[in-house]
Parts: sequence; C-alpha cells; structure tokens
Amino acid sequence: MRYHRAYKAKSLPQTRGDRCLIGSPSDIVETLTELADAVIDGVLMSWVDPIGGLKEFSREVMPLLEKKGPRAPISARTAA
Repeated sequence: MRYHRAYKAKSLPQTRGDRCLIGSPSDIVETLTELADAVIDGVLMSWVDPIGGLKEFSREVMPLLEKKGPRAPISARTAA
C-alpha cells in the first residue's frame, strides 16, 4: 500500500457504493472510524500487492485502529 498524500479518502469519486481509501495511515483510520460510526461492521479490502499491502496495513493501520477504538486489540478479543 502506498500512501498518496495528495488525496484524501473523502475526496475520491465513489462508484457502485465502492469507496477508495487512499491516504496516510491516520486518514485510513479516520475513514474506517466514520464507517464504524455509521454502523458499517465490515469492509472488503484489496491491494495491487495483496501480501505486501496486508502486511503494511497490519503494521501501520491496525495499531492506530486499535488505539482509536473501532477495533479491539487481539489480546482483548481472545480473552473474551
């Protein structure tokens, strides 16, 4: 996943209900948090490089999502 700082996730055109998430890790977290606040409980994500994109998302975005609240840390989910 490459972050294109020139674009904000909210400013990209949407088609068929799709939404492109392009931006810094905090931009992505902001958009996913807005979706969670709108009671969207799941998203389908894809990358041009699926393995590299998923690793980068896990390393850079997931910790921010867990810190902000829409996503519980794995340790909290497995303890329940």
